[in-house]
Amino acid sequence: MIYLSRSDPRSATADPTGLAKISLDILLSKANATLREAIKLYTGTGAEPIVYQYYGACIDVYIVSVVKLLPNASTDLGTGKFSEARGDVTQVVNYAEGCAQQFAGRSDPLVPWTTGVHDFGTVAADIIR
Repeated sequence: MIYLSRSDPRSATADPTGLAKISLDILLSKANATLREAIKLYTGTGAEPIVYQYYGACIDVYIVSVVKLLPNASTDLGTGKFSEARGDVTQVVNYAEGCAQQFAGRSDPLVPWTTGVHDFGTVAADIIR
């Protein structure tokens, strides 16, 4: 909660649903940043084909997260469908984890971004609970 209170002035007067909405906004921003970084790495590296495949898979799941899952979670939160909202956020967390796991044993420059999405998404899901 300290992170939310420092990062968004809305949190000072927010109820639990408001805090959940703020957390979704922050998570969407983190997921967008991760998507941009994955695209940059995909187009800017001379990596071996399997690494291109990994970045491509990360791009695919972050597009789904940014375009579908997080907007759906926000809508569900606004209509009181907390379980559905939490499920969408949990899927984003799972996608971030899956993106990172593909690089097991290899250097992965996306680690700071995927970790941020994973960790903050876990917090967001707990707030929605």
